[in-house]
Amino acid sequence: MNEPYPAITPPPARLALLWLLVLGGAAAGCAESAGEGNRPPAFLTIHQQEFVIGEAHAPVIVTATDPDGDRLRYTLRGTLWPGTAEATSFRWDEPGDPLPPMMGFSADIHQGVLTWAPLANQQGTHEVTFVVSDGQAEDKERISVVVRPGEDVGGGAPRFTTPSSFVLQLVQTDTLTAAIAVKDDDSTRVTLVLGGQPEGLTFKTTSEDGKRGEFTWRPTPGQIAARAIYGFSATATDDAGNSTVQQIRVVIRLKDGGGLQGDCPATAVPTVEHQPLRDQYGAAPYALTATVTDDGEIVRVFAAFTTKDPQDLGSFQGVELSPIPDQLGRYSGTIPNLTTTDGQDVTYYYYLCAVDDDDPAGDTCDHFWCVPEEAVYTFIAHPREQQAGDCADDAREPNDSPDQVSPGGAGTLPDLWLCPDDLDLFAIEAQAGDELVASILFAAADGDLALELRDPAGTVLDRSASSSDLEQVSAILPTTGVYLLYVTGQFPPDSDGNGYSLTVDLLPASGSCPADAGEPNENAGQASPLPLGDSGPYTICAEDRDVYRFAVNAGDTVTATVDFVHAAGDLDARLFTAAGEDLRVSATSTDQEQVTAVAPTTGELFLEVYGFRGARSSYRLRLEVGGGEGCAGSNDEPNETPGQATPLSPGSHEAAICNRGGEDDVDSYRITLPAFTGLRVTARFSQQQGDLDMLLTDEAGTLLGLAESMDDDEEISFPGLLAEAPVILQIYGYSGAETGYGLELELVPFAGQCLPDLSEPADDQGNPSLVLLGAGGFTQPGLSWCGDEDWYALDLTRTTDLAVGLEFDPGRGGNLLLALLQGDRLLDQDTGRAGSKTVVGEGLPVGRYLLRVYSLETTPNLYTLEALLD
Repeated sequence: MNEPYPAITPPPARLALLWLLVLGGAAAGCAESAGEGNRPPAFLTIHQQEFVIGEAHAPVIVTATDPDGDRLRYTLRGTLWPGTAEATSFRWDEPGDPLPPMMGFSADIHQGVLTWAPLANQQGTHEVTFVVSDGQAEDKERISVVVRPGEDVGGGAPRFTTPSSFVLQLVQTDTLTAAIAVKDDDSTRVTLVLGGQPEGLTFKTTSEDGKRGEFTWRPTPGQIAARAIYGFSATATDDAGNSTVQQIRVVIRLKDGGGLQGDCPATAVPTVEHQPLRDQYGAAPYALTATVTDDGEIVRVFAAFTTKDPQDLGSFQGVELSPIPDQLGRYSGTIPNLTTTDGQDVTYYYYLCAVDDDDPAGDTCDHFWCVPEEAVYTFIAHPREQQAGDCADDAREPNDSPDQVSPGGAGTLPDLWLCPDDLDLFAIEAQAGDELVASILFAAADGDLALELRDPAGTVLDRSASSSDLEQVSAILPTTGVYLLYVTGQFPPDSDGNGYSLTVDLLPASGSCPADAGEPNENAGQASPLPLGDSGPYTICAEDRDVYRFAVNAGDTVTATVDFVHAAGDLDARLFTAAGEDLRVSATSTDQEQVTAVAPTTGELFLEVYGFRGARSSYRLRLEVGGGEGCAGSNDEPNETPGQATPLSPGSHEAAICNRGGEDDVDSYRITLPAFTGLRVTARFSQQQGDLDMLLTDEAGTLLGLAESMDDDEEISFPGLLAEAPVILQIYGYSGAETGYGLELELVPFAGQCLPDLSEPADDQGNPSLVLLGAGGFTQPGLSWCGDEDWYALDLTRTTDLAVGLEFDPGRGGNLLLALLQGDRLLDQDTGRAGSKTVVGEGLPVGRYLLRVYSLETTPNLYTLEALLD
């Protein structure tokens, strides 16, 4: 929510409606007042929410304003499946109060934060009521929360999310412990069962829904000596009977039985270097070469390959590699060509292994080493001969679009190839808060590659495009989902592409926060230099702050922009002088913070980036420094107040918001609005250059329209008034923003279009707009009836008489009717034909009352609503 709009001073009788319907809107709320002279707090608009089973929804942040500046307290109430036999109520007043499974709520004096990653058995529609109190009065906002299934719907079978290959490095540990997990959002519970596992391997379920488990295996010396690879199956069955089987392979690296027994010499393991095969063409066998080194004797080098499922360990065939004469450590061999003449391509899977002899008396202390360390190499074999223009791509093609890639996890792919005019995509499944670091390694002389990381919505989180042989991207991930890595390249003429390896690391959300290149820079004394232009990525860790310094001349206009993902962690920024004086502070709830100011003196300025309430996030910086006066005002000045408002006619108009002398600029315009004529006014600007907001009032200061989004443009549509009158449009910068803008004003005849008013949506009894009553009532012009029903809620805080009047012109539209209700009970109604309707309630007790504005006709109309309290 942006800062308060420019001050307006309506008469006391109309002050109560200044925030009419701006704070009600989509939710049914109420404000309960208590205490002499105390004004209740009021929530800013809270939207209905939709959650997806098994996914961590972006935090729902609720905030409120208090006209007295009182200290606020946020609480929560709710009902699961209201109105059904399964209805269950819950309430949160302080930390530790029970909430539904996977739901969390936290609060301080500034806001309340709701989080929820619902389970499959929580599907349906629920009610959540947010409550804010200043100690004497409170406001409540009730919203509907819909929990729906994700992509895994319609009885889909479970999908394994953990690797199918695991490596036991005996030089590091003698025991392998690894997780097995599945994703199945439409199922409440999944059963995981292992089959064919080696003796001694144990398995246990580690989650209540059965979707995660853990196996542990400590192979015996006999098992290590007998085989280097063991396989078994994992079967996941959901509560609908759908099953998925994954074949799991465990590769034992560093076969070192003596290491386990403690009586083997300290000798090295073999080193195997191999350039993975690219696409192969023709009918000849496929040549393999490898370089193998060791501190002792190499007794065997071999390759294992298959053209079937690589999880089927029995399908692999072995071929021996022989030493190449006069080439120390070099070995060669061939994989047979299994393609046929029917034109079908064949995918090969293979790996290479070497065995040394460090134990002449046997094999207890011998080493066994295979590459790649995880998974297998792959290539595609084409039966046709290679033709001009053919690029020998890698076997993971096609992976040129998001729908062609399957999610994976952390690890290394060593045998990748990017052809000219090609694009390689890789999908990574990760959890909200995880730190993802990905890198590609290649020879830049053969083609310059770039790496890009995008979130599930396609937004670029980080990009690396240097001229070196290594590109790396990183980010703290904002949501749970599938992230995409894009690999692109620029190649010299006649290039056939470039090979590269991809490494992906995932640091869990609970892990440590890595330091960035600017650290340590926690204060001005440690400030790191900030270059002009774009830089980063940088990282804010919990309770961290980053401070940067840069040189300026007096009068320079400085703009510093911080780009990040707000959902992953809210960052703020401030620009200050060497003396510690703040020039600008930016603390929005968007994906960007921007501070702009004119340098007061020649010397250094400082930029500080910090997390709101200890948030952590990755971010990038952009620094712009320009000479001169900066923002240039328009010829409309001075027009800061409604009394100085510049007349504005239909059409286009150019102006600028320029703050001078420490005062925020406001541009005021006067628009003469004919009777029964609406207006549509649009301010066009770049939000990155400066965020502007708009306010529309009548001459008395009554709020008629408000636009304060975080988008590039702002628009206000107003349906019109019963008689010709001037209205005041004010434009101002959010958080002191400065920028030029274009105004487009269009007058809309009422007969041609029925524009919505501030009360919308308020089309049914269950979704009324809240009217904030003053001591004597309220008056609100500029309301429109567009063929539906308009409902308003009035909360009486004392026993009183109430009279409500409705004014309209029946000659310009349909005949409007007015009713006063308490719940479903009708208290009074006026269904006459006159252009003035009145309903009265005498001695009404404290409680909520409803106003219904409706018609038996279909022609739209405008009206003014007025209420008087005795």
